Amino acid sequence: MISEEMGKRLHDMATRGKILSSEDRELLQTWYEAQDDAEFRLLNPGTETETTLRKQITSVLTGIGNINNEIRKTIDDNNILRAEIRSLQQQLAQKMTADAV
Repeated sequence: MISEEMGKRLHDMATRGKILSSEDRELLQTWYEAQDDAEFRLLNPGTETETTLRKQITSVLTGIGNINNEIRKTIDDNNILRAEIRSLQQQLAQKMTADAV
């Protein structure tokens, strides 16, 4: 397998009209084929890949929904606690007023 860097270097040399050895031409051809294959897979995803991506998206959306539910529950719990704190503060203020008299 030819590295991406070497493939780009050979491609650059070939497009600039430099003469490549037969070995370098074979490596470049292998790199071109790998690039074509990668492009084809990107533009024509198989059903398996599409199915996998759809499952991953569904999983992520489910996770987001669960986190959203947890946030809403935390907000509700915080509102309940704030109301209890206000009530306790009022009771304390009333007791302090009654004790001061």
